[in-house]
Amino acid sequence: MVNRFELLGNVSHSPEFLKTAAGTAFCFLRIRTTRMAAGQERTDYHFITIWSAAVQQIAEELRVGDGVFVDGRIEASLATRNDALRANSIRLIASRVVPTGTHRRDEQPASEEHEPVGTFVESPEIEELS
Repeated sequence: MVNRFELLGNVSHSPEFLKTAAGTAFCFLRIRTTRMAAGQERTDYHFITIWSAAVQQIAEELRVGDGVFVDGRIEASLATRNDALRANSIRLIASRVVPTGTHRRDEQPASEEHEPVGTFVESPEIEELS
């Protein structure tokens, strides 16, 4: 079985560096992708969670507008909301984040060679998030 996603897009919001109540670092990364549908360009926004030793580096280095390639796994869960209704939740968990070299308007173009930022680390249960 395969449970993978691959996205190539641009950072749409500043990455958020956070820690769980237990002190495990993680990052929320939001990226924008475009696609063609019915002859028109459509924009989709993706909310990605990153668990790796490099999350602080990711949060510090990536800026809005930067090109990025992200791959990882899709995690689905069923949760009970505050109003007692059950709701499906889909999370994108990154295993690799690679800058594409797209430069910000205010800086010089990035180097042609890019190493992946971060490696896969199992995510803690959602209840651990602070």
